[in-house]
This record gives sequence, structure tokens and C-alpha cells, in this order.
Amino acid sequence: MAARQDVDDFLAQKQIAFVGVSRDPIQFANKVYQALRDRGYGLYPVNPQAKELEGVACYPSLADLPEPVGFFHRCHRFVKGLSGSLPS
Repeated sequence: MAARQDVDDFLAQKQIAFVGVSRDPIQFANKVYQALRDRGYGLYPVNPQAKELEGVACYPSLADLPEPVGFFHRCHRFVKGLSGSLPS
């Protein structure tokens, strides 16, 4: 049950950071990014190796985001509670 609540909490967010999202459109993380973007979520791609992803500016780290986010996606895991201090 906890996993379902985590997914529900994740999908309730307005702003989500995607850490390490791939520029390769067939990769899983990119597919999830595309699906959420197409559904109107505000997404911040985080990839120190890319300047942009599909026309959207990429940020080199979580600390470089323009605003705090409630969740970020990393390595196919959801992590919540990042409004203050962000891990590097």
C-alpha cells in the first residue's frame, strides 16, 4: 500500500525534477518524462551532460533548479520532501 501512496503523492505534484533523464527517446526515463510532460506536469530535466531536452533547458544539478520541488525522479525511484535542502 505504501508504494501506491507514494505514486499518488508523486502524481499530485505540480513541479517534478527528473534527475539523469536520458536524451535518448527510447529510454524508460525519457518515456516517463514525455508522458508526464504531455499530461501537463511542470518538469525540470536534470542532466549535467545536456543543455536541453526536447527544447526544454536542462539543469546541471538539483541545486540549480529555479524553485524547490516536492519530488524528483531518479533511477526509477520517487523521492519526496525536497522543499528545503537538496541533496547533491
